[in-house]
Parts: sequence; C-alpha cells; structure tokens
Amino acid sequence: MTKRTACGVILAVLLLAGMAFSLRGNRESPERWSIRFTTMGTIACFDWYATEKVSDEASAAAQKAFQEVIDCCNLRDEKSELSRLNATAEKTPFACSDVLWAILLEARRAYCESEGAFDVTVKPLMDLWGFYRKQEKLPPPEKIAKVQSLVGLERVVFDDAKHTVFFPVKGMALDLDGIAKGYALDRAADAAKRCGVSQGALDLGGNLRLLDPFPGKKGFSVSIKMPDSSDATVKQSELQQLANVGISTSGNYERFVVLDGKRYGHILNAKTGRPAEFRYSATVVAPDAVTADWASTSCYLRPELAAKFRRMGFIVILVEP
Repeated sequence: MTKRTACGVILAVLLLAGMAFSLRGNRESPERWSIRFTTMGTIACFDWYATEKVSDEASAAAQKAFQEVIDCCNLRDEKSELSRLNATAEKTPFACSDVLWAILLEARRAYCESEGAFDVTVKPLMDLWGFYRKQEKLPPPEKIAKVQSLVGLERVVFDDAKHTVFFPVKGMALDLDGIAKGYALDRAADAAKRCGVSQGALDLGGNLRLLDPFPGKKGFSVSIKMPDSSDATVKQSELQQLANVGISTSGNYERFVVLDGKRYGHILNAKTGRPAEFRYSATVVAPDAVTADWASTSCYLRPELAAKFRRMGFIVILVEP
C-alpha cells in the first residue's frame, strides 16, 4: 500500500532531522511530499520537493525501479532471475539481464575493494545458519567447513562479453541482499530525477539516497541509531549538511536467528563461515547508495577497512553501544 502526504520526516535506522514546512494550496506550486509504502521487506519513503504532478510521476517511476530489482533479486521467489541463476548456473552459463548484470558488476567491485570481506556467494552459509530455512540447532563445525568450500566469488566464472555466470562447483549460490537495496535506491533516485525531482531524500529501511537539499537548507542532517535495543541516536559532525550521497548502516542487531538459545545476527563472515558477533555498527557515506550499502557491511565485518575507505573519500563511523 502506498500512502502519500505532504509532510513527514524520514525515521529508520538512520534518521533525517525534522524540517518544518507548510502545505501550499496551489497544486502547481512545488511543495514537500512524503510517500510511504512497503517494498523489499521493509518500509520505503520518498521525501521530496516538487509539484503534485511531478511528485506523482516520480513516485510511480521510482516504485517501478524498486519492483524491477525485486523481480530480479528476490530469493524468496523461485521465479526471480536470481533464483533461476542459482538453480541452473552449475549446469550451464546463465545469461543475465541488464539489471542483474549491473548488480553483479557492483558485487565484483565490492569484493575487490573490500579485499574479499563483501562476498555475495555466502548464500549456502545463509541457508546453513537458518536465514532462509527454519532450524533451531547450531550447525556443527564440520558442516560449516564443508559449506565454506562452496563460498568465494573468485571461483565464479563471469563472461563479460556474453554477460553470463557459471558455477564451477555444485552447490554454489549468490545472495544479493547486501547490495540490492543500495542499487535499487540509486535506480529509484535516477528515475525520480528524470521526472523532475531534484530536492529530497529516498529512504529504504534506513538506507538513504540524498538528492539536493530542500529550499533554504544547506543539506540534510543524519543521526545514527545506537546498535542496541534502545531508541537512542548518535549525532556526528560529519553527518551534518549532507547532499547527493548514499548512506548505509550495518549491524547485527535487527535481523537474526536463535539457535540453541543464542541469538546470531545475519551478517556472515565468509572467511570464518560464522555470523559476525560484534556489538558495534558501521555507517558509511559514499557517492552513491550501492557503494554505501556494501561498504558498510564490509566495515562491519572488517573495521580495519575504515582507513582504506576514508582514503577513498568515504565517511566511515563506527558506533558502540
């Protein structure tokens, strides 16, 4: 369901600071709109400044962009393109659509830039730990080691000319959840801009894609939710007056499974075969949302990468409870 109002503050893992405005009576005059709806297993919000006509067109175009990514990457749908790739790529090279190939190119870049920390071949481990199929027992070490032999993006065979993917090892599979939201946000932002929206922000469950600031503002101020069960937030000077960037926070405090009575977060370390159990969160501000998405996961898994990413021009903030 889509809900449209001419008001609203983005509230999620990252919180946009409130900004006051008044509703205009002339529908041809630009005003601030907030469109909320459910997608990709979370709440999305478009919070932007435009005429009603432009806002409606941009909202439709941006939601279509989200749906294209869902149709491509949804592992819970056996008919999605990614599900079909995972089911057949060990037998014959799978020809990817333009959307899937673009996401895979980003995943390959992320794997290289993160020095292997961000690895989309963790799907077999996600299955083993019960994130896609229900279980209650902790997997034994020998089973973890066996499934680890199926993980490693360097093993996947990519044909850049034909845009195909082949798994040389039976049982390999891809999980794009750690990058798909960021990619969808960038596509949605581009779609909205083509319709005439230039000022505002797009929020997808806490992943943000900021555009130009609202009239009279120098930028957006962002707070980070504390990585615990509280509703407390943290403000950082680096997160003030931001615009035209992507922002993502990664931590293991929201999505988890309980095995043998212990809670395990969903971010898996491909090198150990186990969920990372750090208590901190990692926030990254990057030039686009897809980069911020994979970089925040990478920094959560390997905080020493923060220095490298800062040299690349990213803002990286680690927060402990």
